[in-house]
Amino acid sequence: MAVWGEFKWGVRRFWEQYSPIFGATVTISTSQVTVATISHIIEGGSTMPEYVVGNVLKLAANFKNGSTDVDPGSIVLKIKSPLGTIQTYTYGDDADLVKDSTGDYSFNYSPSYEGRYSFRWAGLGTNASAAESSFVVTESQFN
Repeated sequence: MAVWGEFKWGVRRFWEQYSPIFGATVTISTSQVTVATISHIIEGGSTMPEYVVGNVLKLAANFKNGSTDVDPGSIVLKIKSPLGTIQTYTYGDDADLVKDSTGDYSFNYSPSYEGRYSFRWAGLGTNASAAESSFVVTESQFN
């Protein structure tokens, strides 16, 4: 026991005395990276997972770094239809993709077909982040 105690103490003293030789101290901290929050709503309504053909949907994204709204270097919205076609819209190139305020972007979309749609908002460059979601469009009962 006495030998182990001396050995343990000896290692600790050695480490305390010579640890600066072995390298820098690393401090670990956590912080939230840029986050994209998305929604899809009918104007004036609340978030809904299912819509009827003929509605105009507002697809929206909010980009944050921690709790602060931020603008990414560039914004891309991709929409995949039930037919598998993907449409790509870029902020600055497509007039229908608009900036509502710092960190808030939106796009009014009129789905043409029934089925499941997927969409992806991506912020590229500075404050990069991405988020994806999907919604279902059903046929009108009056067709």
